[in-house]
Amino acid sequence: MVKAEKFLGFRISRMIERINHNISIIIVILFCMSCIGFAEEVKNVRINLESKAVLYLDSCIIGEDSVFELRLAPNKYKIDLIFSANNSWNRISIDTTVGIVSDTVLVFPTPTMTLIYSKPSDASVYLNSQLFGLTPYYLNMNLLNDRDSLFIKKENYLTKYISPNELQTNLIYDLELDKSLNNNFINKNIKYILLGSAVVFGSLSAYFKQEANKYFYSEEPSEHDSRLVKKYDNYSAIFSGMLQVNFGVLVYLLLSE
Repeated sequence: MVKAEKFLGFRISRMIERINHNISIIIVILFCMSCIGFAEEVKNVRINLESKAVLYLDSCIIGEDSVFELRLAPNKYKIDLIFSANNSWNRISIDTTVGIVSDTVLVFPTPTMTLIYSKPSDASVYLNSQLFGLTPYYLNMNLLNDRDSLFIKKENYLTKYISPNELQTNLIYDLELDKSLNNNFINKNIKYILLGSAVVFGSLSAYFKQEANKYFYSEEPSEHDSRLVKKYDNYSAIFSGMLQVNFGVLVYLLLSE
């Protein structure tokens, strides 16, 4: 009986050892498979530049060189290339996605910069309706093609359209005042003046007419009262005429718009 129990215990312990051994093997196999799968997803990425530049990958500095060899998992990476450390404007930022089918070679030409300056300055520079910056502005020529729409805008000035073919050298553009805006500003002020003067002329005409009526309807009008009636009536007529002229000019300005 005792021997049978020992034999049974021995068999059970052997079975447990075999199970643990098999579990260990399975864990090792799964780990190796995960490592192999991860290694298969990583791709070789080569970045070729015409000149040396500082490379930032997702805002992390990689180094300075003209050729970079990277191993990256398929994903979208933000690439910043700084071609000149002395000029913050000579900078190009490009977003790209590393392919997962095969290795990738990325080629970036050195950006050609052109200065766009306007008089007055601080004018908005637009490329295809997208705001790029304010003048003076260094524009990356590599971003342009013949179909692009480039223009400069500033409040109260006419919009200046620039052909991409003109941007061979640094250019200075004199912006012209928008005369229509200036005329609208003047007309707007004149309208306020006419409205204010209409109130004044109407009030004065009514006041002098009231004064004339006061002396005209007195109980015992004298010769002096008659002269005052005539005087105030004349004043009232003058301001009434000025009110009509003022109103006519105001109507003309409103209709001319």
